[in-house]
Amino acid sequence: MRINMVFALTSEEIIKKIKETLKNANTMNAEFKQIINNVSLKNKQIIFGTFKLKRPDKLLMTYEKPKEMRQKLIINGNNFWLYLENNNQIMKKKVIDSEKEVEKQIFPWMENLNVYNIQILTKEEKYIKLVVSPKEKEEAPEKFKKFMVHIDPSRWIVVYTYMLDLSDNEIEFYFDNIKFNKNISDNEFEFISPPGAEILEGE
Repeated sequence: MRINMVFALTSEEIIKKIKETLKNANTMNAEFKQIINNVSLKNKQIIFGTFKLKRPDKLLMTYEKPKEMRQKLIINGNNFWLYLENNNQIMKKKVIDSEKEVEKQIFPWMENLNVYNIQILTKEEKYIKLVVSPKEKEEAPEKFKKFMVHIDPSRWIVVYTYMLDLSDNEIEFYFDNIKFNKNISDNEFEFISPPGAEILEGE
């Protein structure tokens, strides 16, 4: 799609295209880099990992480097696990709508568009930029001041996200080497508790 035609789209139409890309793909693999700028602690963390999605209800995010930040986030059907390797601690819960939970982990604001202001920026031609901010803080279910998304319109995929939380901490995600419809075994989404792990049950 030509870039001038892309910018003629509304934010709702752009988001619809992103959702269609995900729903039309059986699987998605990617590498990611996460940057966390913690204002209160005055430090910056850079984390590298991998992302695997299998429709309709399976997600695996593996935080691999640095070693002290290793963790796994897994959704498999109605089961949700977050394993913190350094603490040997597992947070687990049941989810009612696993498909929506997967989408929430990827795009936390996308299901509640009516409570957000969404602005389309057109200065950078390579990507579409969406800037998302709550209309009313008390109404928005996701607690952030601003969320920004960079979208590649040649494939309608998200390649970058930025979040400014209520404490002015910044969280960035860069996605790279994105591939669709590669075979992923269901076994990759199975979680076996490591010996001696502490299990915390969530709601």
